[in-house]
Amino acid sequence: MGRIEKTVFISYRRTNFYTALAVYQYLTQNGYDAFFDYQSIDSGNFAKAILENIEARAHFVLVLSSSALERCSEPNDWLRREIETAMDLKRNIVPLMMEGFDFGSPSTIQALSGNLATLNTYNGLRLYSDYFNQPDTPTPAIWELDG
Repeated sequence: MGRIEKTVFISYRRTNFYTALAVYQYLTQNGYDAFFDYQSIDSGNFAKAILENIEARAHFVLVLSSSALERCSEPNDWLRREIETAMDLKRNIVPLMMEGFDFGSPSTIQALSGNLATLNTYNGLRLYSDYFNQPDTPTPAIWELDG
């Protein structure tokens, strides 16, 4: 098997900023080239920067909280657009499910329409706060994107 690129696009709702920031910091500290819009976009065309960076990265990490998909029923929702772009480009999509997120909840089922209907078939991982900032804890399998 060939070398897997250690490039990651982190997709999240602004309400999950601190969780996404923790994921970004962990990945960059462990040798990944991670794109996190808050840290990675200076000025210029926001839409172009986002879409080009999804295309430029092998992995697409999606931070999901209980409310993350609520606005995905809106056609111009940015999170929806990011997910659909990653699907269209056949990126390795890794849903990171925060406490309280459930693919079976009525609001999530309602949000998963159109192209998003298959999101629940991707191999996702539960995200626990214990994965962060534990100096003597072995690296959890969650961070092995090339496995």
